[in-house]
Amino acid sequence: MATTATGFRLELDAAFREKVDGRVAAVTKKIALEALSRVILKTPVDTGRARANWQTQLRVRPDGVIEAADPSGASAISEGAREIGQLKPYDTVYIANNLPYISALNSGHSKQAPQGMVEVTIAELQAFFGNISAHEQL
Repeated sequence: MATTATGFRLELDAAFREKVDGRVAAVTKKIALEALSRVILKTPVDTGRARANWQTQLRVRPDGVIEAADPSGASAISEGAREIGQLKPYDTVYIANNLPYISALNSGHSKQAPQGMVEVTIAELQAFFGNISAHEQL
């Protein structure tokens, strides 16, 4: 417990920073997980390889290609959620797919996703979070 005004102010500042940092991390996790889930579930399925290759990483963009199939997307969502769960306040979350044909799929090459996946997901999230007032809780 602080015994001086300066000490009290420092304790108050630290408590405030901790509260804000915790909220920043919680909101970032929620948005990242929602983005990941939506983009994976919008990804067209033939073999499931495109869904399997959605990779999530903190601070550094994922590279490489995964040689697996995940037709439901459950494994990619689960692995991404595990990574997102380790997020610290102000971390950057990268969600990437490095398959050579992902750009074609995102450009509407598949009848399963004629509008693509990434831009549609971004627009949905912008609409959702843009409609939340300052008084609502995420």
